[in-house]
Amino acid sequence: MKSYPRNVFFCLCVLVSSSFSQQNSYRFSIESVDEHVVLAIQTSEPLPCVGYSIRNQVRWEGDTVVVIVSGFVQPIPCLQGLEPASARVIVKRHEKKIFFLKFREEAYSNIWKVFVLENGFHAVPIEDSFTSYSK
Repeated sequence: MKSYPRNVFFCLCVLVSSSFSQQNSYRFSIESVDEHVVLAIQTSEPLPCVGYSIRNQVRWEGDTVVVIVSGFVQPIPCLQGLEPASARVIVKRHEKKIFFLKFREEAYSNIWKVFVLENGFHAVPIEDSFTSYSK
């Protein structure tokens, strides 16, 4: 049997175990930085260590930004405290004044219509069950 360093095995256990939890809920905000759109995403509920991050993948599909959430990464060492997990997602700015934002986690998905304004963004839910928008 092949042996792995302890910290590698522990880290893999943390990533796998997070995918078997109940449905999570998230808050997000949107800002513009240079030529990019930046999404700040946080869990609605705190996790037991300071510094958890949200594992994600992002891509444009036509006029839709798709954010796939695939669990959490526990910080090592785990500094005890209650803090939401977070992620900053950066995508290239779309040329249109309206685009869609789709969040996916396991079998669940939410869709938001995002309006690009002169001084920021405004998001309106189309299909929402586990995300909320904060300005």
